[in-house]
Amino acid sequence: MKRMDPRIRAARAALAAYDRIKKTSSAQSTDESVCDLLTDLRHYCAKHEIDIEQAIERSLGHFEAECQDDPAKLAGSPAD
Repeated sequence: MKRMDPRIRAARAALAAYDRIKKTSSAQSTDESVCDLLTDLRHYCAKHEIDIEQAIERSLGHFEAECQDDPAKLAGSPAD
């Protein structure tokens, strides 16, 4: 059995913690949870004068660099 990438495991744990704090319904989809978290991060960044668009752009560069050794990761995996 293939081990889950630690970055995916960390993201999954962050989403689970976020859902617990927000008391998110178990019926809410993961897509909705990701959207809600990103929205709240936008609020946080606005309050703390962090350029969210620049952070997102930098994160894309990090993501692409981390996936460089395995181009299949760029498309994602349903098992993750």
